[in-house]
Amino acid sequence: MSEPSIYARRILSGREFRLLLICPSSDPHQRLECYCRPFQLDAAPPYEALSYVWGAPNPTSELLCNGKSIAVGLELGNALTRLRLPDSTRMIWADALCINQDDNEEKSHQVPLMGSIYSQARRVVVWLGHGDVQQTMEAAQCVEKIAEACRQYDRERDPNPTSFQRYKALVLPVDIFTTTVCSSLRALYDRPWFSRVWCIQEIRLARDALVLWGQQEFSWSNIGLAASWIFDKTVTPDKSEAVTTLLAEVAVEHADIMYDAAIAKAPLLDVLLSYRDFESTNPKDKVYGVLNLVAPYVEVEALKLDYKKSVGEVYADTVLSTIRLYSRLTAFAYVTHPEEYSGSDEVRSWAPRWDEPWVPMPMGIPEASCPWSACAGYRVRIVDAHHIGPKRLRLFGILYEKVAAVRVIMDYENLQDPAEIDGVHPFLSVSENIMKSSGLNLHKDSMEQWYMFARTLTAGSSGDADYVQNLDEKARETFYCAFAHFMKRLSTLASRGTEGPIDHDPASIKFQDDAYNMCKQRRLFWTQNGSYGLGPKCMQTGDVVAVLFGGNTPYVLRPHSGEYLFLGQAYVDGIMQGQLVHELQAGRVQGQEFCLI
Repeated sequence: MSEPSIYARRILSGREFRLLLICPSSDPHQRLECYCRPFQLDAAPPYEALSYVWGAPNPTSELLCNGKSIAVGLELGNALTRLRLPDSTRMIWADALCINQDDNEEKSHQVPLMGSIYSQARRVVVWLGHGDVQQTMEAAQCVEKIAEACRQYDRERDPNPTSFQRYKALVLPVDIFTTTVCSSLRALYDRPWFSRVWCIQEIRLARDALVLWGQQEFSWSNIGLAASWIFDKTVTPDKSEAVTTLLAEVAVEHADIMYDAAIAKAPLLDVLLSYRDFESTNPKDKVYGVLNLVAPYVEVEALKLDYKKSVGEVYADTVLSTIRLYSRLTAFAYVTHPEEYSGSDEVRSWAPRWDEPWVPMPMGIPEASCPWSACAGYRVRIVDAHHIGPKRLRLFGILYEKVAAVRVIMDYENLQDPAEIDGVHPFLSVSENIMKSSGLNLHKDSMEQWYMFARTLTAGSSGDADYVQNLDEKARETFYCAFAHFMKRLSTLASRGTEGPIDHDPASIKFQDDAYNMCKQRRLFWTQNGSYGLGPKCMQTGDVVAVLFGGNTPYVLRPHSGEYLFLGQAYVDGIMQGQLVHELQAGRVQGQEFCLI
């Protein structure tokens, strides 16, 4: 990027920032010349803020800045050339030049100002890169037609429609979506800008935004509104509708998220999860790149943004900051590890890898509506305040049991059909153990075992909005009957190779969906005392289940030379309501220190 010599001095305090003044030229081939000057943010002249993707560091583009020849990334050079006016100076904020990228201390000061920089700009200009003239024109015309149709629907039918209402009611002529138009839409929404984590806040904080793709200009509201309509057309497709089929390969999910006005500022962990599958060149920016979308601001302050920290330290900060603020282990719900996990020197086992996009669904999140409290409401108890840091975390808790056996990692095929893996079906094998332990007599105790198994498969939940224990008597009965029907269907499929008369009904389909959401990329396991539960895919025989103060679920840990690797959340039906803590209070079990590494 730019050389430090273009900066007269460092900016390390206050609300000072730099702006780039692009010198005019009517000759597109003339060398780009600009000046980088400091201003007070709250007294700055009108300026535009550039949003773009840096791209590969090589090749580079040469320009003059403050009278010195420097090399910048090719995409920045292209963007500034495209923005240069023929007869007047254009004032732009562009991160790669307006912040000294070689000065981590300056970056740590300037990055928190970016929310104000983008929100106070008179306009955000998005540069998508060069594009084919015909393709960019077709894409612009199509998104304008879609957006205008949505606005017309709003005016005539409902001033505040949901996207679902548009999906059901708004039908556009199929002849709009020719093969070349659909190809142009794919090319538009496949631009790298839509996948970058920094671009989310840059566009969401904009007062106004103009999108440039080659020589074509787009309204951001047209691009976003069209993305919203296409997403809702294709996420639950009506295969009888030709338009849905034509648009199926137009990947608009990221654009829809970036545009969605319903996504307001949210707590840090919610923001990090929402945007986890967006990309960043620097893994630290998976956290730092979304901080201007976080509320309350006290959570941002608690992180102490610092580019001199390692990636592992930054990710550990997301856990430590929430512990210090709330004395809760909420961040542990977002930890996931690969199947063969055995620890990492770079990132602590208890820190979420925010640079890895796919994770199992967190259990018990959000905590405000979660009825579980494995720790019986006790807050985090730090064993040694000197050992709360990015390397080790010493917590107080209760050891429950050692893991005696684990089943296969589950995914859709384990739930839709009973295909065996290594001769064992994960659900049917557990149900057979329950039947054997009850002597095949469905008396009260064994029926409760069945109910526990049903709750285990859905991690105690019933759909997105509720938990089994919160259901009324009739709804609970429906839940357990759906489970019985689901298991009969699996058993029939396993023995006969066909469903026979035990086909899905709506309730069993809902149970299957709920079970899939919680079981995918997890394992069923047994402990040495005969309990069973649902745990992370990386767990093995010999791991332990523990309850830690501050956590609403149990956790699976791996003993490691007197310390522990943190593996992830667990659901164990019999200890979700603080039973172990009550045993501790009665003197029947002992608490202990767990040093997590």
